[in-house]
Amino acid sequence: MADNTATKKQVVKKNTFAMASLVNGICAIIITFIIPNILTLLFSVAAVVFGVIGLRSYNSDKTVGGKSLAITGIVLGGLHYLLVFAMYGPWYVTY
Repeated sequence: MADNTATKKQVVKKNTFAMASLVNGICAIIITFIIPNILTLLFSVAAVVFGVIGLRSYNSDKTVGGKSLAITGIVLGGLHYLLVFAMYGPWYVTY
């Protein structure tokens, strides 16, 4: 009599907030070099916010994947903010 519990695979749900975080982080960095504008900060803010929501979703339910996507989106959003800060200086970011 074989135990079938070892052969069952755990179904991992998609974490759309984590995916959105990664996409926004990548778009923020790419668009900054194409259209250097302060409005690209909206992408980095969205990347960080969606990443935090994605991480909270992962922590509350372990069947939801996307932890690495959310962390990468948060890191890219933060790097983009630092990139804009370095490009335009503190006077441009604070106004």
